[in-house]
Amino acid sequence: MSEPLGVPDWPRRAKALASELADAGALTDPGWRAAVEQTPRHLFVPRFFRDDGSVVDGADPADAGEWLGAVYSDDSLVVQRAAVPGADRAWPTSSSTMPSLMVRMLEMLNVTDRSRVLEIGTATGYNAALLCHRLVDRQVASIELHPELAADAAERLGALGYRPTLAVGDGAAGVPDQAPYDRIIATCAVPEIPAAWIAQLAPGGRIVADLRGEMSSSLAVLDNTDPGTVTGRLLDQAGHFMWLRPDPDNPLRDAHRFEFVADLDTAETTTTDLDPEVLAEPGLRVLLGILEPTLSPPSRGRRDGADTWWMHAEGGCWVEVVDRTVTQGGPRHLWPTVEYAVTEWRRLDRPGRGRYGLTVTGDGVHRYWLDQPDHTVAFTNVVATRPDLTDELLRRQEVDQQARSFALEGREATDAEIKRLREVDRDNTAWLETVITENGWPGIRLAGQAGARAAWLLAQHADAKPELQRQWLALLRAAVEAGDAERGNLAYLQDRVAIHQHLPQHHGTQFLCLNGKDGLAPLEDPQRVNEYRATAGLHPLTDDEISTAWPDYP
Repeated sequence: MSEPLGVPDWPRRAKALASELADAGALTDPGWRAAVEQTPRHLFVPRFFRDDGSVVDGADPADAGEWLGAVYSDDSLVVQRAAVPGADRAWPTSSSTMPSLMVRMLEMLNVTDRSRVLEIGTATGYNAALLCHRLVDRQVASIELHPELAADAAERLGALGYRPTLAVGDGAAGVPDQAPYDRIIATCAVPEIPAAWIAQLAPGGRIVADLRGEMSSSLAVLDNTDPGTVTGRLLDQAGHFMWLRPDPDNPLRDAHRFEFVADLDTAETTTTDLDPEVLAEPGLRVLLGILEPTLSPPSRGRRDGADTWWMHAEGGCWVEVVDRTVTQGGPRHLWPTVEYAVTEWRRLDRPGRGRYGLTVTGDGVHRYWLDQPDHTVAFTNVVATRPDLTDELLRRQEVDQQARSFALEGREATDAEIKRLREVDRDNTAWLETVITENGWPGIRLAGQAGARAAWLLAQHADAKPELQRQWLALLRAAVEAGDAERGNLAYLQDRVAIHQHLPQHHGTQFLCLNGKDGLAPLEDPQRVNEYRATAGLHPLTDDEISTAWPDYP
């Protein structure tokens, strides 16, 4: 297939595109504007696919008008598709990204004239050309998974006189031969930041990437703050790039087949008060993606006059919600995670995407936080060193919650239920004491995030042993400072210990029922309680809630 016809007026078109991007607020840096104005995008996109899979070829006079209009518009253009294993379909595997998104990310790099930049995902080579124009080609390296795309990009860059370092391979590995880099930009989506990128980043360097799960996508700007560590914020802007993949011939990110087999043999039915409409909230989707990375976005439908919602995750897990009736199956139930995520999101005051941040350490642990780096929300990519301990903690947490079902249902407990609750708490407290004596506090690295939360819950309910709670509070505080436990859990246990000592609580997490009336336990400082709660990542109390606080203990 021949290359496109000559385009003598491309400089005018490129300048018009730059003006459009500037007017939209996407292009503000004069250096990047010059790069857009002086780089022929048509050279890098000689042909592309329409949505229906047909090809628009710039070398075909019948397509020339459509092709040229699209190439110098602010649109993403698909340039490669591949068959999906296990399905009669083809998916896009490479594109020339929407220019407004691309230049926003380039400006986020905050390059200097001496910056050395690694691009993950060469694709057509257009973005590499912008980098070469803004910098010098010897300062630019780029890696592409597909050999043919890499060869085409090298030829087109060469036509402009650019000779950056171009590598072929898995972008997750970076390009170590040319490291370190002052900046790394990924034009593909990743569920987590690969350790190799951090290792190849120079001190003070920056990574700009699309952090994406099945549920959500957010651009992230992460700076090297300490050796082997990057930290920064998620932006209130989605990238929705194609996935970083290990196999050039397979469009699926895990290189498997396109199939989902629902485990129907284990289906169970419950009810819920949660309206699935809330799952459209972008900030909630970020949290859901952190807690259950393979959870699919909800698919909505209608059946027998009722709204239906369907989601699934790896391993054959699935859930369907029909008019508040929840049916789910598979090796683990998904709906409890959904309900937990919604509860946490509301507790955190319904944050949007832009309030989340991320710190990634050299061992691959991702710690998500809210507003400030010390307000931890969740950890991912943590491999618990004691999975057996995690399983037992989660089992005991489930028993704990079952014994408190009367409280969750908002009713008075029977004598039998009170007796059972005391037995459960006594057994869990004795077991947890043994675990802590042998292993120390069961933090995230020992038991995983879910296990660490379960350990805190058991400690929170060890009310019959207040002296142990005081000891465990000190251990939990040390774990929080080491990044091995959650600050919000510490706030709850700190207040619990305070009320057992008849001291005012710091964070306003504990309630008392006196003379048949519920109210907050006495507060240390009602005027500053929300300030204290904010430092623990807890949502603020309303004035009405604060007004219910008892002035003192009876």
